[in-house]
Amino acid sequence: MTATAAIEHKHVACPFCGLSCQDLRINVRDGHFEVDAMDCAQAACGYARASGITNQTPSPTIRGQTCNIADATLRAAEILGQANSPLVGGLGCDVAGVRAAVDLAERIGGTLDHMHGDSIARNVLALQDGGWMTASMTEVRNRADLIVVIGSEIFDAYPRFGEKILWPEKPSNLEIKSRTVIVLGSKTTAAGSDHGARHVTLPREQLTDVLAAICCLLRGRPLQATAVAGISFAELKDIVERLKQAQYGAIIWSAAHLDFPHSELTIQMVAELIAELNNTNRFIGMPLTGPDGTATAQQVCTWKCGFPLRTSFAKGYPDYDPYSHGTLHLLATGQADALLWISSFNAQSPPTTSAPTIVLGHGATRCDSPPEVFIPVGTPGIDHAGLLFRGDGVAALPLAQLRNSALPSTADVIGMILSQLPR
Repeated sequence: MTATAAIEHKHVACPFCGLSCQDLRINVRDGHFEVDAMDCAQAACGYARASGITNQTPSPTIRGQTCNIADATLRAAEILGQANSPLVGGLGCDVAGVRAAVDLAERIGGTLDHMHGDSIARNVLALQDGGWMTASMTEVRNRADLIVVIGSEIFDAYPRFGEKILWPEKPSNLEIKSRTVIVLGSKTTAAGSDHGARHVTLPREQLTDVLAAICCLLRGRPLQATAVAGISFAELKDIVERLKQAQYGAIIWSAAHLDFPHSELTIQMVAELIAELNNTNRFIGMPLTGPDGTATAQQVCTWKCGFPLRTSFAKGYPDYDPYSHGTLHLLATGQADALLWISSFNAQSPPTTSAPTIVLGHGATRCDSPPEVFIPVGTPGIDHAGLLFRGDGVAALPLAQLRNSALPSTADVIGMILSQLPR
């Protein structure tokens, strides 16, 4: 039997983490993906997961029984149409999918939240309180002569973070002769050892204390301590001097990895530190959002209804509440009487709930118990084309279709559900 020739795709945008690297080379053979060697576990896992569902396209189900998509969307429409307080969660999809999800939530009086809604809320709370000054990945990569990384977990979550942002081979601004990188984190990583990155190890929960101490020293205020979080006064003063001497500094953080009580105060402290530094030199921030279309969901929800995620239409108009409208809170308190869960990039199963659950999910999704309705959907950038916002929230990148697929897009499925809702 003659082997099928592989089709090569160049300059592919990867949809599996917030960096959205656009330099992948991928060979597609019989729906399977062969990714050129690169040190990125996120990409390797994402494309391997997509390859695993090509032999047999999964079918829609109702209570675990195979059905056609028309029956599945009709049952989904019945559940959502009868619900008093439905939750549209997960939201792991592309721009078109989130647009359709917002339209659906408005139509059924539902609440919108993302699977990474907690990390989104941390950033939004800090932004709403005092604002911030941020820049794009490109500007940080090409212009910053000093970069402070908040949280060493960033290197694990974004495997090509160092290569793409901190130490690129060819920064376009040739005026940068050298770059200093300081990492404030809970562990010392191997990343950057060849580039001389300075790792300052401290507990994550004490990041706010350290940033506040640095801000005090910048303002010339005395500290009644010889050390903060195990960091000596001399080391703190040295960091402050480096911040002062920077021509163009940047502070990068990922709210997803600041997962501890009141961590929005850490982000708020970062914003205040950046504002203080701009009194004497130029400094900016760069929040990195997580995978699963986190930035996409936030951007689309904001421009569609004027409020960020965790917005409800139950009152007939957008009602934003970052605490009461969280997925786990709504399900735990029984306030959500139906759940529509969307996860097209990974096989993330929905949270456990007694409410009727509809899953628009990756074909590899395995739920603990069969949902009321399961409809497999395609992955943007693999099974269909789409747009996805990069993790800095600045650019919406085009995703190309890489293989022929019978899997529908999330937007198409939601469109079918909308068409079958009672008028």
